[in-house]
Formats: sequence, C-alpha cells, structure tokens
Amino acid sequence: MKTLGFAFATIFVLFVGIDQLTAQIPRTLSYQGVLTDNAGKPRPDGNYQFTFCFSTSSTGGTPIWCETKTLPVKNGLFSTVLGEQTPFGAAVKFDRQYWLGIQVGIWFPLIRS
Repeated sequence: MKTLGFAFATIFVLFVGIDQLTAQIPRTLSYQGVLTDNAGKPRPDGNYQFTFCFSTSSTGGTPIWCETKTLPVKNGLFSTVLGEQTPFGAAVKFDRQYWLGIQVGIWFPLIRS
C-alpha cells in the first residue's frame, strides 16, 4: 500500500512539474503614466498618439519592438497594455534589461456632450 501511495504521489508531482515547465511568460505588459508639459503640469484632456519602443541600449540603437496607439489622457493620466496590438516578437524574451522609449504625437481634444 505504501508503494502505491508513493507511486501516485510521484506521478502527481511529475504532472504538476511538467505543467509548470511548459508555462509561458505573459506576452503583454501593463503600463501607466502621467503625461506632463515641460513645467510638470498635466497635459490637456484628450486623445494622444503614443509610440512605445523597447531597446537594448539606453541611448541610440535600433528598437527591437515598437507599438503605436491612440490613448485617452485625463488629468495627465494614461494607461495601456503593451504588446496588445503589436505582439512582442522573438527578440523580446524578457530575460534581460530593456529600456522603454515613449514618443507622444498628435493631440485630439475630447469631445464632451
């Protein structure tokens, strides 16, 4: 009876362990920030075009991933999920440090009704 219990426990641990080995890292990343002007004041409410890029270098170099999207900004606050529209490619493994560059473009005022 002990042997049967031990065999069952061993098989259970193997199945749980194999499941953990095949688990994937999340392929998206939540990000939120505050958009301000040069004086540190929140930008006006509206929709802004953002371009997010990952780089392996803090200065210069070619980005390994970029995503452009229009996001609503309210009181300077914005949030998004990176990798949602443009999936992270094979070059982004999250096994090292990356730098996130953010460029903000066109502003579209919010229409209030």
